[in-house]
Amino acid sequence: MKRTFLALVLGIAVLAPASRPATAAEPSLTIGSTAPALDIEHYFHEKDQKVTKFEDGKVYVVEFWATWCPPCVASMPHLAKLQEKHRKDNVQIVSVSTEDVETITTALAKPHPTEEKPMAEVTANYTLTCDPDGSVSQDYMRAAQRNGIPCAFIVGKTGVVEWIGHPMSMDDPLNEVITDKWDRIAFKKAFDRERIEQEMMQKFNQLTRTGKFDDARAMIKEALAGAEEQANKDMWQGYLHRINLMQGTISDEDLAYFRNDLKQAAGDPIAVYRAASNLYGAARGTDSMKLLADDLIKAMNGAMDDAEPNLQVAFYARIAYINADLKKWDEAEAAVKQAMDATTSTRQKQGLEGLLKQFEAAAKADQE
Repeated sequence: MKRTFLALVLGIAVLAPASRPATAAEPSLTIGSTAPALDIEHYFHEKDQKVTKFEDGKVYVVEFWATWCPPCVASMPHLAKLQEKHRKDNVQIVSVSTEDVETITTALAKPHPTEEKPMAEVTANYTLTCDPDGSVSQDYMRAAQRNGIPCAFIVGKTGVVEWIGHPMSMDDPLNEVITDKWDRIAFKKAFDRERIEQEMMQKFNQLTRTGKFDDARAMIKEALAGAEEQANKDMWQGYLHRINLMQGTISDEDLAYFRNDLKQAAGDPIAVYRAASNLYGAARGTDSMKLLADDLIKAMNGAMDDAEPNLQVAFYARIAYINADLKKWDEAEAAVKQAMDATTSTRQKQGLEGLLKQFEAAAKADQE
């Protein structure tokens, strides 16, 4: 089956001075839009309550997933817990895949990678569906210009879209929508700013990937000159710091900026992982890594206890790669072994065993 969604990209972006690229079209579905009705082909659990229109006073989560998407599968236990927690609050979670019935039925019979039961049982608490013709995906994902899954849309009590994002990050927004404390206007402002950044991500990445740092820096300075809000000015200034990071020429001022980034993410394991991964990706193979490595590892270790099992594995793997980048092979191997101990997935463990062998061979080569 052709995969129509791209993996979620974590990175940095740049804006045109007018706060959006001139050719970018506005999404037809965004925060505050009336949520499209659901025309779903198949429901997988007998007790699933079919949804065709959104009832007044009820809150819905429309989440998009696929069997081939590891983060989607990793989100399943969390969605089940959220549904159980908020069932009394008149909340219904509806997960939609564009895959066919046979593909999903086969996957549901298999054990969940982090749970000791089949995926069918893990997902039994919430509404699991598929819509192979992609009409629901068209109405939501494409209309909202969302390219990565898993992706969730919270539809509030009046039938409008209140929030869009990764399902692992929706606990607080969902609770605030339920309790009528949600600030939709404030979220839309932040959401639109993030969308605009992502629209320019490809252009920015292309410049930096091809070593055109001066061109990238010029773009950012132009955007900085045209920014009116202080938040945007701060953002563009941050991108200038990041170019120095990628070039391996960071100053004390740059270093302080990145340490503050990690400090701001503290308390949210997903935010810590994103921040650390972004910094690792930009600093990898440069002298910047030597200066930032301890900060990245400390931040991830600090978030470890509050992270879900799959994220803990990801933390350990990222720590391993950071140490490997610095040729600290003992530390890299130890982190891989911690990841192996943390995972219950046979497939993940096999991949980590292969990584461990790579590090052992590299360490041996360095000693010769």
